[in-house]
Amino acid sequence: MLKQKIKVKIKDAEEIKNSYFHFGYQLVSEIPSGNKVILNFQKMPTASSKSLKKLERQYKKVLKKFPLAATIFLLVGLIFLFIGLFLNVGIQIINIVLLVVASLLFVDAVYLYIGFLLNFIYRKKTLANIFKKAQKIYPEGSIQLPNNFNTINN
Repeated sequence: MLKQKIKVKIKDAEEIKNSYFHFGYQLVSEIPSGNKVILNFQKMPTASSKSLKKLERQYKKVLKKFPLAATIFLLVGLIFLFIGLFLNVGIQIINIVLLVVASLLFVDAVYLYIGFLLNFIYRKKTLANIFKKAQKIYPEGSIQLPNNFNTINN
């Protein structure tokens, strides 16, 4: 038995319940806590659990609020750039290596930021596709799709 506990705003609770139902979860309890609600889900492991788990990870990635990895790459690239430009170690090859690593980190950061932006633009369509795939794997989860796709914190 797989269990998951999520704390969300009351206005988002119905949407989260509908979304998690697509991945084979059933609501066990709903506990109000101030302006939030704690949702306890459980799920029976099945043969299709691996596929549903993969779709669930994609669902959570689509709902990310901030591109953390891109920002980390950008900051580390800036540190390497600063060290490579302004710290004269005496060996020129070290400075060149630091600058090359910084440029690779910048390229990765730009790639991740573009991916986040495209994900943000096409979020609704992507989530609908994820739910359609989940419905093929788990037909019992064929309730209506959520109307609005807010982000969740996990």
